Amino acid sequence: CISMVHKDGNRTMIADRGANDNLTIDDINDKIDEILNSSIVFFSGYSLISPITRETIEFLMKKSNLFTISPSTFSLNSILLALK
Repeated sequence: CISMVHKDGNRTMIADRGANDNLTIDDINDKIDEILNSSIVFFSGYSLISPITRETIEFLMKKSNLFTISPSTFSLNSILLALK
């Protein structure tokens, strides 16, 4: 994410979800024990936009001790409610 702050204090952000759009359970299988034994599992809220990555996040949320998501999207509330 690129953040730009103008002289008047207004800010603009340019986000690129990149690899977050295609993270599958198969992608993390070889590191699953390390992920699930870590203190915190963190994802950007942008990760929830992609159905492919959302499925992976749901999988990790069900198995992880502590999971956090940065509320960085306007639709995050509706997505999180859908995960319940």
